[in-house]
Amino acid sequence: MWGYIDTWGEFLISPRFEDAWFFSEGLAPAKEHGKWGFIGRSGEFVIPPQFDDSVYQTTVTESVGGLAGATLNGRFGYIDKAGSFAIGPSFTKGQPFDDGIAEACDPTRCGYIDRHGNGIWPKDIAARQH
Repeated sequence: MWGYIDTWGEFLISPRFEDAWFFSEGLAPAKEHGKWGFIGRSGEFVIPPQFDDSVYQTTVTESVGGLAGATLNGRFGYIDKAGSFAIGPSFTKGQPFDDGIAEACDPTRCGYIDRHGNGIWPKDIAARQH
């Protein structure tokens, strides 16, 4: 089980998660009962566990600029801090945003999207808004 410690090795959040990642923008992806959600610094879920593991390499990503990657029903998209898809789950995998763009892949190729889901390169890689 995974938890979080301080710099002295004392647990701030007791180990209770099946998997967990680092905090970014006050949230951290954490897995409980086979599903991913996002916890706050108290260790409580801010976005309830509802997102799936993926057969591809990306399951969830850290939050960058208010958007985090998440997989639902085998498709990858980007959620806001309320847990709603801001960029619909229409990709096979994706990466966190960096300087306003993120790598996203469909079944045949990868490209880059902006924070609105518009394809930057190649132009035909684009998400559906939800």
